[in-house]
Amino acid sequence: MLTDKKPSAEEWEGEPEDEKQHFFQEELYIHAKLCIVDDKYVICGSSNINDRSQLGFHDSELSIVLHDKDEIDTEMDGKPYKAARLAHELRSNLWREHLGLLPPQTLDAKDDPNAQPPSEHSRNDTLPGPEADFVSDPLSSKLWDEWTERATTNTEVFRSLFHADPDNNIKTFEDYDSFTPNPKADKDHKQGHLYDKVRPVAEIRAELDRVKGHLVWMQLEFLENAELAERGLQVNSFTESVYT
Repeated sequence: MLTDKKPSAEEWEGEPEDEKQHFFQEELYIHAKLCIVDDKYVICGSSNINDRSQLGFHDSELSIVLHDKDEIDTEMDGKPYKAARLAHELRSNLWREHLGLLPPQTLDAKDDPNAQPPSEHSRNDTLPGPEADFVSDPLSSKLWDEWTERATTNTEVFRSLFHADPDNNIKTFEDYDSFTPNPKADKDHKQGHLYDKVRPVAEIRAELDRVKGHLVWMQLEFLENAELAERGLQVNSFTESVYT
């Protein structure tokens, strides 16, 4: 978040070693899908961009296409551009969230315009300022540099502290067992908790200070050498249509 407060400054009243049990990470699976095209069109819903969701005789899915005719003046790749207000503001706020450029929210939402019931004249608080200007042009080279650097830093921290998976270091299921200990075989290790329990708390806190936003790199080499679907009774030319 956009704040000066860091994990290293948080108070801990117990023994320093006991705090290690409370450092952990979890992977959230967000099922909703969102596609924003050229800051003009928004596709939002549960359907995937594949035959299983799109043909109409597999899964039952629902998506909506939004095209806001309320245009605003902005820039695209450094050139003047007419963007749809809804698509542009939605994409900008999401990117600020991913980059850790949104201010923390108060628990009291009675005066927050984003928490009010929608009406004909309701308007979200777009939180104008330098951070909004920074993400306004999605093709800005400075924005792209920050985007990739942030993903790299966050990925490094989660790999270092938690051996978070999936990870490109896991090419096979044997790699999986060595990279992330199986809690069933290693009773002292809890899934998602610190990998190295000997690491000093001050060092752990300093590493967590480096995390901002949500961005991490997609691990495209994860299990690339593993046989994930052996052909047989369950996977063959007749059953493949069910899964695609």
